[in-house]
Amino acid sequence: MRSRFNRFVRRPPRVMLLFFEGCVSLAMTRLGLLFLPLRTVRACLRRFTRIAGTVNRRPASAAEIIWAVSAAERYSPVGSTCLAVALLGQALLQRHGYDSRMRIGVRRDDQGKFHAHAWLEQEGKIVIGGPLSVIQNYTTLPEMEHLIA
Repeated sequence: MRSRFNRFVRRPPRVMLLFFEGCVSLAMTRLGLLFLPLRTVRACLRRFTRIAGTVNRRPASAAEIIWAVSAAERYSPVGSTCLAVALLGQALLQRHGYDSRMRIGVRRDDQGKFHAHAWLEQEGKIVIGGPLSVIQNYTTLPEMEHLIA
């Protein structure tokens, strides 16, 4: 347990700033999705991450961003959803110059209950919201980025 904490706090300051930015942004996104349309939440998130980026000007690698988003998801005080995490990951990756695609899939379980899942792909690989063994159970919907831009 102690070595896990030590590895956590030994991360570079820019990565720790990304983590804290991710925690705040994820909480805002999670709450926003409860009350606001997706388009509005997405616009607010992108605006907030641009503003927060003025504090943390050093560029981060895609791997550092993905780590920060995943860590924020684990430690979020208000919980998280796959959609909130995917939106946050996409906003942060975009701010640092990386392209990603948000994908949404649907499925029914054995009892007929409907389930949906959101994840991010980068260069055809799942970077947030995996693993593939889970995602392959979903039927991927057509891309709808242009509808919620």
